[in-house]
Amino acid sequence: MYRNANITVVKRKSCYEGTCHCSCNEELDLFNEIISKELNTDLTLNKIVRQNIGWFSDRDTCDHMLNEWGLKDAFGLYFIWYKEDYCAEHDLFHMTCKYIGKGHIVKRLINHYNTKNFDTGGLLYFTFIALENRLAKYVEQLLLDIYDIPLNNSEKKGKNRLCVYFTQNEVD
Repeated sequence: MYRNANITVVKRKSCYEGTCHCSCNEELDLFNEIISKELNTDLTLNKIVRQNIGWFSDRDTCDHMLNEWGLKDAFGLYFIWYKEDYCAEHDLFHMTCKYIGKGHIVKRLINHYNTKNFDTGGLLYFTFIALENRLAKYVEQLLLDIYDIPLNNSEKKGKNRLCVYFTQNEVD
């Protein structure tokens, strides 16, 4: 594991062998290879998913409180994450992606809060990166081509789970 600009990158076997049935690092590499070749950009999946981390509750817990984040006009690509497990040995949370979308972040997240059944009984985490619409569309589709995101119902062909590891500092 190494840290670079407050980004934790895990280059080892999962803490969660036997419970996590994914190959997180292999798919990260696949995404990075494709986007680098097709767009000639330095965007990586690690950079994309670790921007602007926040949280909200599901409907069964309390009000979402999304307006408190000061993101009224934020536009771009966003991810909704569920905290799957915690590894005390490495102080990392295993997060799985439940949904990927694009648009005005707060409006879209409030809509999801009102209409989707996340079935978590607690907090959901979101990350977003400000991207222009055309680039957000491309990145979203590339992700759906590689990953099977449970609550995305259309235009998905991917078979892999999108998982990342967040530190306690990142999820607080």
